[in-house]
Amino acid sequence: MEGITKSAAIELAGTGVRVNIVGPVETRMSNHFAQTKENKANFLDAQVPNKRIGTPEEIANAIAFIASD
Repeated sequence: MEGITKSAAIELAGTGVRVNIVGPVETRMSNHFAQTKENKANFLDAQVPNKRIGTPEEIANAIAFIASD
C-alpha cells in the first residue's frame, strides 16, 4: 500500500489531489491475524517506527484532519 500511495502522490502532485495513507490500526481483525504477541512485536519492529499501532479513534481523527481544508 505504501508503494501505491507514493506512486499516486507523485503522479497526482500537480493536480491538487492529495494522496495519503493512514495506519496501521488495531482492530479485532488485526489482532486475530497477529495471533501471538511475538508476531505482533515482530510486525511492530519491522514496519512501525514508533512501535505502536494506532487506535480506531486516532485513525479517524487523522482522516478527518487530512480531509479538512
